[in-house]
Amino acid sequence: MRPREGSPDAMVLVVYGVLALLGTFFMASASYASAARNLGTPYYFVIRHILFLAVSGAVFFFLCRFREPLWRAVGLPAFGLLLALNAWTAIYGVEANGARRWLKFGPVTLQPSEFLKVALVLALAFWLSSQAGNVRRFWPGFGVAMLMTLMAAAVVVAQSDLGTALVILGAGLTVIFCAGAHLRHVFLALAGMSAVVAVLIRVQPYRMERVYAWLEPWKHKSDEAYQVVQSFYAFGQGGWQGVGLGQGQAKYFIPAPHTDFVFATIAEETGILGPFFILVLFSLLALSGIRVARLAKSPFARMAAAGVVAFICGQALLNIAVVTGSVPCTGVPLPFISYGGSSLLAGAVAMALLFSLSRSVPSRTQGASNEHRDYGRGDGGTHLSRPGRGIGAAGASPRSPAALRR
Repeated sequence: MRPREGSPDAMVLVVYGVLALLGTFFMASASYASAARNLGTPYYFVIRHILFLAVSGAVFFFLCRFREPLWRAVGLPAFGLLLALNAWTAIYGVEANGARRWLKFGPVTLQPSEFLKVALVLALAFWLSSQAGNVRRFWPGFGVAMLMTLMAAAVVVAQSDLGTALVILGAGLTVIFCAGAHLRHVFLALAGMSAVVAVLIRVQPYRMERVYAWLEPWKHKSDEAYQVVQSFYAFGQGGWQGVGLGQGQAKYFIPAPHTDFVFATIAEETGILGPFFILVLFSLLALSGIRVARLAKSPFARMAAAGVVAFICGQALLNIAVVTGSVPCTGVPLPFISYGGSSLLAGAVAMALLFSLSRSVPSRTQGASNEHRDYGRGDGGTHLSRPGRGIGAAGASPRSPAALRR
């Protein structure tokens, strides 16, 4: 009998709405100086951001109507289409600052790599949830999943976008880990990916310069570390209370302060409160996603939810780490807050996916009586399960021949 659906998690909707609303105010404050200086009107980015947000909101509410079978059905086709589209972008895309990351469709410019993150999560969840007892084997369960992840990262690296490739690798490996892959395979993959990333940094002079600037930012404060040092000034100027919304000075010195370094303006103008509140919101989003990843009845829902958390919250942490000088500079936007139509739209798709899949979590009254009886039934073991139970894709019972072959 098909399990009864629960109610969608309202926390996902609330956090998404609050982040989008705050993002509009903070982006407006960070962008008006650059817009007035370069485009002749301080409202250029604000108007476009609101339009992007309206379209993203419409997409979110439309996709929220999707049920899990439809998400499953579109996973692999969407991944194949976006993989090809990103390969096309790497060759024929619009070039800016030595990188090809955008496709232009008339007046609209899209960054396909933003949507590839969501498509990869869906495709991996579909593949791994269909593999039953093969997930812990190197081939085909683990191997095919890793191949899909590496292909997605490779086409993005070809666009000279290592930051987005790191987000893709992190989200992909998270889904594979949560599916119940053998820890030996996961650690080998992590070591191999780390080695490849180190090589990619080493062979590109501008990436090595960013590493040197990260190690000695004050020595490079007039070149490669300029944005990071200005971000340090913004944090110092903001202090505990901030200088007031719209009163910050960092926006006048940081190039494009409304994109990757919008968090610096938030810190300067709101003090410690603004950044802390942003972190709390992403933490609540992560907790909601982890709840789906642990309690949903469907293996597909659990893996897709884990991937969405890794994609959204992992990217947010990477952006904040760059702005605070914790890692070398790499260009990834702060989800829902940084300016960018593709980022907002891809984030809306991810939130709609998580909101829709949260229906597969039993209601509190139903879950209270059935949690111990139904938790992980028929799934085998994974790495987000309780001892002796599982949430992943492995369908063999502990004493079955398939389990013994693992």
